Amino acid sequence: MEGLPGTGVFGAYFNVLINLRDITDEAFKDQIHHRISSLLQEAKTQAALVLDCLETRQE
Repeated sequence: MEGLPGTGVFGAYFNVLINLRDITDEAFKDQIHHRISSLLQEAKTQAALVLDCLETRQE
């Protein structure tokens, strides 16, 4: 992911990872880690689609 939106997504992802260190419920931590990983992948996919659309418009 490029640019400011990508930075925001990565920042949010790492913020959650940092905060998960303080959680003692391992099942909850695993669930949240899986969820944020899925959200990060979805954000990467959507960002790529947006960039593709923008490139197409410039042609």
